[in-house]
Amino acid sequence: MGIKSLGNKKSISYAAVWDETGTGAWEPAPPGYPDGTGKWYGTRGVWAGGGTTGGFQLLLDYITIASPSNASTFGNLTSPARTQNGAASNGTRGVFSSGWSGSVNGQIDYITVATTGNATNFGNLNEARRGAGAVCDGVRAVWAGGYNGSGYSNAHDYITVDTTGNASDFGNGTATDYQTGACSNLTYGLWSGGISLTNTIKYVTIKTLGNALVWGYNIGSAGQGMAAASSSADRATFCMGNNDGENIYYLSITTTGNASDFGDLTQSRVYGGGFSDGSRGVFGGGENSGTRTNRIDYITIANTGNASEFGDLQDNTNEIAGTSGGT
Repeated sequence: MGIKSLGNKKSISYAAVWDETGTGAWEPAPPGYPDGTGKWYGTRGVWAGGGTTGGFQLLLDYITIASPSNASTFGNLTSPARTQNGAASNGTRGVFSSGWSGSVNGQIDYITVATTGNATNFGNLNEARRGAGAVCDGVRAVWAGGYNGSGYSNAHDYITVDTTGNASDFGNGTATDYQTGACSNLTYGLWSGGISLTNTIKYVTIKTLGNALVWGYNIGSAGQGMAAASSSADRATFCMGNNDGENIYYLSITTTGNASDFGDLTQSRVYGGGFSDGSRGVFGGGENSGTRTNRIDYITIANTGNASEFGDLQDNTNEIAGTSGGT
């Protein structure tokens, strides 16, 4: 770094704003934040992996979020079959990672959500683990917490969704987390539930690397195993916690504060996966008292009230990951 003296107007070769004043120091500007899609959702929802009566699965199911119906086959994850993934999307590409295939799995897979087909390998998490919730702001995807094979983690890893490669360290959580619900908007990523944060909502500003902060409280005694979906701008919803499997909670995703009661699912359950198209939230799969389900519910995120039945997954599946994109 060059130091500008008061008596030397051109002591460096670059003409910066302080060349004439001599009161500053020059160094290259930091790289700008990459351009993104400006979205973290889309019209098509995709679920990945999970556990069935036949074991862990590779299957990707999909729906058109605006049209209640049963799910169809999208393709498969890359091997090995796994459960407890965390999924996110930049509106075009969906990414899945943090799984369990008999051991912790940090492999990241990706799909182009608008085009059905099998997933492709993206890279690996910075720390292999299972049960990490994922968020995206249209540029970066961030996975938070999980179980790393020897204990629960507070690590946050991130990728730039458009650029394949291994993840990097983002920062740390407010506590160790496991199987949290996760959702986001263009600015913030939020997580709640989990093995430690039973009543706490934590957040990061996705554009800015650093440790998580507390957003608010009042997610009942939701516990681990949550699903989540977010609106296009201002509201997040959480549900399917293992201490509170029926209730849906909502909060503002623009202003820090506590959650409130939204309504109820059609069936109490935990360990499902959720996503949205910017206005409708959809929650699929899970388990009720140890029995897996294929049920899909939906809500209109702007309007509080009970969920309605959307259709069915192709199999009774728990610990399934969900994300959306396409258009």
